[in-house]
Amino acid sequence: MKFVRMVTATLLLMTFAPTAEARRGTIFIYGDNMSFVEDIGGVGNEGLSLCILSDDVWLLYFANIWRSNMSYVAAENKCDDSPYFPISEEEFYAAQDAGLISMNYDYVPRMTLGRFFAGFWGIFAFIGFCFGIFFLLLIPSGGAVRKDIRIVRALTGMTREGRLIVQVMAGAAKAGGSSNQYPLAQAKILEIANKMSVKPIAADAIGVAFENSRTAEGEHLKTLIKLMKPETRELAMRGVLHVLASDGRLDQQELDYVGRLAGSMGYSQEVFDKIYQDFVSEFNKA
Repeated sequence: MKFVRMVTATLLLMTFAPTAEARRGTIFIYGDNMSFVEDIGGVGNEGLSLCILSDDVWLLYFANIWRSNMSYVAAENKCDDSPYFPISEEEFYAAQDAGLISMNYDYVPRMTLGRFFAGFWGIFAFIGFCFGIFFLLLIPSGGAVRKDIRIVRALTGMTREGRLIVQVMAGAAKAGGSSNQYPLAQAKILEIANKMSVKPIAADAIGVAFENSRTAEGEHLKTLIKLMKPETRELAMRGVLHVLASDGRLDQQELDYVGRLAGSMGYSQEVFDKIYQDFVSEFNKA
């Protein structure tokens, strides 16, 4: 029987059989890997096991990151010994006919879920690590991101530029005004927003935008300014003046904030003075 000849050859030539070995690189290590499947039955065949031989790639000999070219081989000590004997397709099916190998297997090993994860778990671990770092970095800004999404949803009738103006006006009301002025500020923002929107903006929508807007100062203000076109910045500057003056006046705290805002927007004193004089004229006519 062909499989008996295979067994004899295995016992006689085990010394000369291929050896599962690793080939070292600087970071990646390439090598053969054997995993136990079942013991091979039959008289005179003690100690031989059916193993799956695969070409594996390890990262620093620690994490499997790739597995390919799987085939069945015979080896001793439940596949713990390095020497192995390749099994041809003819010998494999002959051994199954003789009852030495279970009929549950095909000649080409199947990539089961367990073998898949065993062969590629290093990649999954690396991906999981990257996602973990990503979410750790995202957590500090996660609340801010959610707030920005709420603003976009609330102001669906406005363009991106219009939403930026609303955010600056709302943030300015929080940074430069007092909380007692918030209802008046929201009413003025609603008035200005409806002039920019293609469809009517509800007061509730401005309330949501106001609640979720961050204070228009520091890095957040710089981000908003970078996103704006030059003409949008001027509209935002004019809008801020009207919002802060929604109670009928501009106090020193509000004027100081407006001056800082103008500087952040890159306006010279001359340009800001012109914008301010235009605002005063409009405000006196209202």
